[in-house]
Order: sequence, then C-alpha cells, then structure tokens
Amino acid sequence: MRYGEGRPRRDPVAAIFESYYEGVTDEFIKPIVIVDDAGKPTATVQDGDSVIFSTFARIARDKSLALHRSDFTFFDRGPKPDIRFTCMTYYDRQFSLPVAFDPNTFDQILADVSPELGSGIFASPRPKSMRISPFSSTAELSRRLPVKSGS
Repeated sequence: MRYGEGRPRRDPVAAIFESYYEGVTDEFIKPIVIVDDAGKPTATVQDGDSVIFSTFARIARDKSLALHRSDFTFFDRGPKPDIRFTCMTYYDRQFSLPVAFDPNTFDQILADVSPELGSGIFASPRPKSMRISPFSSTAELSRRLPVKSGS
C-alpha cells in the first residue's frame, strides 16, 4: 500500500479471481499492486492522502495500526505517513481514529419479523449471526469461478 510492493497486476478484479482460482481466498490473498502499462504502481499511500478502511478483518485492523500509530514497531513500515485515516466502523479501544459509522442496533429487521409472518427464508428462529452478501461463502464464490482442468 505504501511502497507498491506485491504481485503486479493490471486488472484488480482479475487478480482477485486468479487468487481464488489458486485457492487463496479472503484475507489470505497476497498483496496485489495494480500497475499501469509501464509496470509502475497506479497508486500508493502518500503523505497528504486520505485512507478509508471498509472491512473489519484482523488484517485491516493490523494495517490500520501500521499506518496511524507513531510507535508502531511490528515491522519496518518506514516513517509514519502523514495521512487522514478513517475506519468504516469502530474497531477497538486502542484505535483513536475517526469512524464513518458509529455502531448501530436495529429492531424489527427482516430476520426478526419474517418468522412472525410464517413463511419465507427466515421462517425458522433467527440465527445468532446472519450475513447476507452477493457471495455468502467462499464455496459459493468458488462455484462461480472457472475450474482448473483436471479438477
């Protein structure tokens, strides 16, 4: 992110599909650097930039620490960048960063009211945790990817 280090690729979506095809998914995807026709990174985090992290994954929290803590020593990140850093949501007490959205709770959401209606996908008691996304699991995403020949 800071120095443009990682696998150089021109197409970010193709790079992610390639990683999934290789069996490396989600937060385990190795760093990818999007490059131009000359092979130079199209963007790196520079002083004066604004950075917004939009995930709650552990790796994002670790990178948040690396980018905003003056006393960060886990690895050599070089000088602390002079950036504006925002987290999409509250991560941890050790983060003294602005957040885009405060934690919210909602009443009478679809998963709560659907069982009362007696039908639909949530007709059974509400699960403790529910995630609805275009790809609800790595297995579902894998089904949408091309299969290696011989598999």
